[in-house]
Amino acid sequence: MVRQVGQAAPIGAVGLGEVILASVYWMLGFLRMGTSGLVAQARGAGNAPDCGAILIRALMIAAVAGLGLIAPQGGLVWAAFRIAPASAEVEGLARQSMMMIGGNIAAHRSLVSRRCRRDRVQAEDDG
Repeated sequence: MVRQVGQAAPIGAVGLGEVILASVYWMLGFLRMGTSGLVAQARGAGNAPDCGAILIRALMIAAVAGLGLIAPQGGLVWAAFRIAPASAEVEGLARQSMMMIGGNIAAHRSLVSRRCRRDRVQAEDDG
């Protein structure tokens, strides 16, 4: 869609916004990678309560980290644009793009939560 506009600023804005958000996602990648190994071990041992406890701990860490990123969001965005400067037009469009893409975080959390509940119910039915 953006490429059909015929202007460089929207393309640059989407690219810059994506780089900033991808950096934030990967800074928290340790949570996903660390949790998956622990859950795999607990699930392999048939220990459903440990799977739930690991999920709860990971969600608590994610909530604290999320609040820690949302509260100073203006300052973080300002710092990101100081590290990767762009024109005023590109920065304005990138801010809009980041706000739209940032909504995906809630959608992703909801999807993961539903999958975990489904797996827990299936484990209870199997056991």
